[in-house]
Amino acid sequence: MNLKQCDNFNYAADQYAVQYLYGKERQEFKEWISTGHLKEQLSRKERITYHYRSKPNPNQHEFFEAQAVKIYQDEKHFFALVGFRHIDDIMEKETTIQNQLKQALDETRLSNEIISAIAKSYCSIYRIDVQKDFFEEVSNDSEIHKLTGNRGCASEKLYQLCDTMVAPKYRPLIRPFLDVSTLSARLKTEECISTEYRMCDGSWHRMLFTVKNGISLEMLPMFYVRSVVSAIPKDVKRILTLQRKQQSGKPK
Repeated sequence: MNLKQCDNFNYAADQYAVQYLYGKERQEFKEWISTGHLKEQLSRKERITYHYRSKPNPNQHEFFEAQAVKIYQDEKHFFALVGFRHIDDIMEKETTIQNQLKQALDETRLSNEIISAIAKSYCSIYRIDVQKDFFEEVSNDSEIHKLTGNRGCASEKLYQLCDTMVAPKYRPLIRPFLDVSTLSARLKTEECISTEYRMCDGSWHRMLFTVKNGISLEMLPMFYVRSVVSAIPKDVKRILTLQRKQQSGKPK
């Protein structure tokens, strides 16, 4: 196509735009593909491209790429080749990737909201995927909460914490609370569940599992957190009192 003899091409491009493009797409397409614009751009570049959406063709293609390539130029001539191809498959992949990125970003923001809300009070935080029985440790030493790289089987990690940190007397009470296989059922109607226990060093700590309320447990990881309790909790005192009464009532 000689861009210096352009009347037929401009007319054909206008007719194409009217017949196949939606109203809001037409003017921009016509301006891009006009011979004046092509000549101006191809005077500085060897190749230019333009993406647009048209009405679906018989093959149901609607996303297209127009590409113009300079072929030859002298004082009297300016030749360019203009080609078109559908890019629906590319757009579909890009849309899928964008949706995945958006979902990941939304989940990250939501997760950080949960962590920020509990981070000030807790000394250990683990993000847990209940479906995969998998945990990731979350740092708790700054306003930006990052994964530390410590990860693995959630059940093994929680039971390890119980067996190494919890006072032997309280381990039988704590292990059922740490059962990952029952967490989804226990958190169906509760935003969080917690329990208190005594550490091997004599201090009291609290364990808590929490998940963002209103979000499917299959869609959002829940969090295990641990904090220091300054005194013996009332419910633990009550349990210990009942245990002592039961023991004192047993025949010797």
